[in-house]
Amino acid sequence: MMNAWQIKDATDEYDWWWHNMTGFENGDPSKPRSFFMEYFTINPGIKSKKPIVGPTQTPCYAMMKVGFWDKNNSKQYNQFYSILDTRISTKTFNVKIGRDSNGGWINTANNKRLKGKVDTIGTKKTRKTLFSDQGSMSWDLKVKKVKHFNPMKGEKFLNWITKKVEPFQMAWLVHGVMTEYEGEIILRDKTGKSKRYVLTFNTSCGYQDKNWGRDFTNPWVWLQSSCITSENKREIKGACFVVGGGDPRVNDINLGKKLLIYFNDGKRKYECNFTKNLFNSTSFKIRKSGKKLTWNVQGDCENHKLKITAACPLDEMLKVKYENPSGKYCHKNLLNGGTATGTVELYSKGGKLLKTFYFSRGGSEYGKYSSC
Repeated sequence: MMNAWQIKDATDEYDWWWHNMTGFENGDPSKPRSFFMEYFTINPGIKSKKPIVGPTQTPCYAMMKVGFWDKNNSKQYNQFYSILDTRISTKTFNVKIGRDSNGGWINTANNKRLKGKVDTIGTKKTRKTLFSDQGSMSWDLKVKKVKHFNPMKGEKFLNWITKKVEPFQMAWLVHGVMTEYEGEIILRDKTGKSKRYVLTFNTSCGYQDKNWGRDFTNPWVWLQSSCITSENKREIKGACFVVGGGDPRVNDINLGKKLLIYFNDGKRKYECNFTKNLFNSTSFKIRKSGKKLTWNVQGDCENHKLKITAACPLDEMLKVKYENPSGKYCHKNLLNGGTATGTVELYSKGGKLLKTFYFSRGGSEYGKYSSC
């Protein structure tokens, strides 16, 4: 099962599970806010008793990276634990990170439920905290995985490759292109002020994926949404998409700029996937345009073509922080957002526009560096 832990004894790899979703302040539909939670591990084979953050030493820790996106107020809270203070399954998605004073697990995640709390109030915003903001966030959410995307030909093949050969610089599995969440999230700022956000299965517009590998792709491209409507603004049930990639490397061989694209229009799925068909081609252009970051993505699929256009306000994005397994902090401008909007255009193979779909509350990411 590829949504399980892939790096139990590794000393030069990372592995994480990412979730994002939308909640509404006190259940008020006019007050949405998008959130994320990431359960992260790095170099667990070192087995350090205390969390070690680079760059002067090889990193080894479990980390909870959580936060939200908001205009001029996006936050990320990073809390670190000893890798020994975890219990993570190598057979299924079951993650436990950090114990409380009574020995209970603080942060847990599986295919049915997410629960946890991160409190960084009083934490200094330094390299040793990966520049964490100050605040507190707790969550208790039921989970429904609705749509799944495995970029490779099958989980058994991907499992055999990664376990036996480990060729990928950065591997990817989307266990929840469309994931529904129900429950609540509580935010508390450093003044003690709290806000409660309510999530429902029908309105959470959620997502879940995982990445693992030896380093991060450069450039780094990601887009997704499961909040999709038709031209007349009617919700299309089951519709969702995800785009991921950049410049993949296999056994240190650069494959060039490539993306993996999955789109489901609610009735049928479409993939632009070079791992399944070398003749599937993709392209992307990402740039700052005024006060927004824009994505223009195109994919040539089996029998159709896709064009995805997206924009996310820069003042609603944050620079998400990671260090690689060697302790280097290379992606210093990895912009990450949760409020992207745009369109997905579906074309025939001959180039005829068949239908236009509209999305909102989209996850988005882009980063690139020239040297590290």
